[in-house]
Amino acid sequence: METKNGIGTVLDGAGPLSFPFKIAKDLSIPLHEYASVNVHGKTVLAEVVGVGARNPLARENIADYTTKDSGIYGYEVAVAEVLGYLENGKIMRPKYAPKPNTPVYLADTKTLQNFYNGDDRRLPIYVGTLIHRNDVRVPIHVQDLSFHLGVFAQTRGGKSYLAGAIMENILLNTNFPAIVIDVHGDYVMMDRSVDDDKKHGKFNVVVYYPPKAPHVEGVTAETKDLKISLRQMTSEGFLNLIGGLGELQTILVKRIIKDLMGQKREFGLRDVADKIEQMLRDEESDLSSEDRKRLSSVLMRLEDLEEDVEIPPEGTPVQEFLRPKTLSVICLRGLSSRIQEA
Repeated sequence: METKNGIGTVLDGAGPLSFPFKIAKDLSIPLHEYASVNVHGKTVLAEVVGVGARNPLARENIADYTTKDSGIYGYEVAVAEVLGYLENGKIMRPKYAPKPNTPVYLADTKTLQNFYNGDDRRLPIYVGTLIHRNDVRVPIHVQDLSFHLGVFAQTRGGKSYLAGAIMENILLNTNFPAIVIDVHGDYVMMDRSVDDDKKHGKFNVVVYYPPKAPHVEGVTAETKDLKISLRQMTSEGFLNLIGGLGELQTILVKRIIKDLMGQKREFGLRDVADKIEQMLRDEESDLSSEDRKRLSSVLMRLEDLEEDVEIPPEGTPVQEFLRPKTLSVICLRGLSSRIQEA
């Protein structure tokens, strides 16, 4: 059984959601440390969210008259935000405030780990530890990731690393697949172990490159071509890929795509270009001279687009990315932002 370490006493002004406390002499408590306090017989856990120092003799108008020993009257204070207490495996919020002069203790490892133990029914994965307690693991529940998750931090703040750790733990502990749209090539080496840089074989990694996209050097994972057909794209997505079309040009291209869709056959970028060339060659068509100029301009844009990316008649089936225990990395590194977005 762990012994309790007293770190202070509750001050006046405590409430059910937070409480201030005076830190014991000669102690310093950092932000985000965890404390516990007894409230009506319950061990309530709280996180330190504010720290400060006080000295009743440290006043500007008497600063010149205080003695060098005035520091003995100083003390540190902290504000703790109540997290709750455990009851029958559930986290409960207290309805009462701790009373002034109630002892405050440093939360022990067992209490913290029970609090952050995770729910097996919601598939916990452990991706880190508490900042001041490396022996207390903190879970993220896969069940909660069925909605939305955002990772935000400044540059080099560890966003990519955390995202990689989450994906790795999902692949190691479940049979779920993971799909990454990798703009910078951050995840193409995830078939390798961090410890010895050798292939680990704990889950499968397949790196998909769009045709004409540069390949990342040193990749040892399986690589495949990523093929996206026009049937797999919306007309808006294709128009964004072409870029810079006017309203009337957009109408003409949409008509062409609709016509090709109605033919019940696969078609790609080259088929759209061939269709436009055919329309321009047909001297008996009802195209106006202005429409011919517009289509000629579109044709030039399609030829430029062909130099950057391929859109074949048949695309990669979506089901290929859904193989169990497999990380599918769609690597877009080196492509222009316009092509990446499309």
